[in-house]
Amino acid sequence: MVVRIQKESHSSSLEMRVVSVNWAVKYRHEIFGNAEVKMRAIQNFKDTERAYAEKIGLKIHEMGLDRDHIHLVLQWGPAISISEVVRLLKGRSAREMLRDFPKLKREKFWGGHLWSPAYHFLTTGTADVVGSHRKIPKKGQ
Repeated sequence: MVVRIQKESHSSSLEMRVVSVNWAVKYRHEIFGNAEVKMRAIQNFKDTERAYAEKIGLKIHEMGLDRDHIHLVLQWGPAISISEVVRLLKGRSAREMLRDFPKLKREKFWGGHLWSPAYHFLTTGTADVVGSHRKIPKKGQ
């Protein structure tokens, strides 16, 4: 798979921020073993990408969900930090997932937190992105 990284122009600068990021479900509950939950999560992240594509230049190049965590390769513009992008993705997805699956909230996430507070990321150049993408779709399959 060839990944097309877009260089974004912002006033007088040229920015290309590409990051591989992953985070876990709180308590490592294996909620993505349920196909319906997994498909809804994928759709939720795609909806978030569309909602923020123009505003911050958000682009999800790759996404992979394992039973208890998610892997994303993201790109966005310079006006926002990695922590803000992760907060946006985690917050919106948690709200919608817990709303759509009230049984999950009652049985596993009664505190209202779907995701572990931690995340891991690696900044990457275009050469590294192509190599890292080959691993992501195979996770959880």
